[in-house]
Amino acid sequence: MTVFSYGDCNPGGAVESVIIDGGGHSWPGARQGFVLDHLLGPSSGAIDTSAELWRFFSTVAKSP
Repeated sequence: MTVFSYGDCNPGGAVESVIIDGGGHSWPGARQGFVLDHLLGPSSGAIDTSAELWRFFSTVAKSP
């Protein structure tokens, strides 16, 4: 897994790009079964995408 972070954003903004080596076009961390593995490629267990999205957005979100 490779993570790129970009710091030249407006104050309070952020960008991260995560590349999962060997992953397909699926939601990493999800259980998808044989048919979706065949159609989309393997689902990676390297990260829990839902948890990572929550972590990212909770750090950059601001209250009005």
